[in-house]
Amino acid sequence: SLTSLVSLNLARNQLKALPPSLARLADLKQLDASSNNIRVLPGGLARLRLDSLELSGNSFLEEEPRVLRDRLEAVPSLLELVARKVKGSGVRLSPEDVTPQVLAYMDSGMRCLCSRPVWNSVVTALVSLDLGRVASTVSAGGRGSLPMEVCLCSNSCLQKFRNNPYAS
Repeated sequence: SLTSLVSLNLARNQLKALPPSLARLADLKQLDASSNNIRVLPGGLARLRLDSLELSGNSFLEEEPRVLRDRLEAVPSLLELVARKVKGSGVRLSPEDVTPQVLAYMDSGMRCLCSRPVWNSVVTALVSLDLGRVASTVSAGGRGSLPMEVCLCSNSCLQKFRNNPYAS
């Protein structure tokens, strides 16, 4: 909920992963997650525009892009369809509007690289993130790209973004 946060230092905390909610920090300019045990980056990191990104000293995977899980449903649940419509229309829900369970479900949503909201009906894949597209200054142990775990809304998005997360 710290949407105005500008600098975040998570260095040397034995973290195994960064939260997908990191993407909600639209004002973030400096991120230091060095010297942890991070293996892949969250997909939302691709939407940030940082001045400085420090990721050295982590144990990133050295894998080719691939599908991790395919949970696409031929027909998404009614809850997912309604959630997509509500998120897509920009309606803000409060505890007075819906039950706590529905509010928690709405907050658990992610965004496909094409920007569509997704929840349970997703393809989860590893793609390569070009760090120069995220930050002006990058330190990642000499690597220019790192594996990023993304949730994609369809097989067509999977094909589109498999080798190019910045395809238009």
